[in-house]
Amino acid sequence: MSSAIKNLLEKTLDSLHSLDNVENNLDHNNVSDMNQLYDIQTARLGILNSSSSIFDTLRDIRIREAKMQDLLNVLPTKQTYLESFDDISSNIANNKRMIQINAYYSKKYTAYIKILNLIILVCMPIIIISFLKKIGIITSRISMFLIILSIIVGGVYIGLKYVDISNRNNMFFDKYNVKLPNK
Repeated sequence: MSSAIKNLLEKTLDSLHSLDNVENNLDHNNVSDMNQLYDIQTARLGILNSSSSIFDTLRDIRIREAKMQDLLNVLPTKQTYLESFDDISSNIANNKRMIQINAYYSKKYTAYIKILNLIILVCMPIIIISFLKKIGIITSRISMFLIILSIIVGGVYIGLKYVDISNRNNMFFDKYNVKLPNK
């Protein structure tokens, strides 16, 4: 487009030069030459007006090119923002998932610690009963009965807690896996 405008401007300048040559050869005292001079001036004015519009068009084209260049400069910036937004979104999703995983295992390990505490609580009466039997405060029959009773009650309670933990959901520890009955 630029070469076409350049060619048009060269033709305009050539036309102006040829009009100047014709004007220099005219006799200013002759009426027909004066009419021809008027026609030359009118043609020159038309050429100048058209070249002015060409320059305006060229200026508009340069302004549009500058705006397009600005848009092209902004486009990679927007693309970069979109890519960084995608990265941030995926990081947020990964962080949320890691928080969920950590919360799940934290609750699960807390439940296992409670089971260990129950085992210790069951063992304490057995140790006390054994100590009382050793020093002779209670008989061996009573101690055997109390030890078996402690083991049975503690074992049932510990077993129920373990079944409770094993029936929990693998994703959310606070939810249970419910098995629907078959029809």
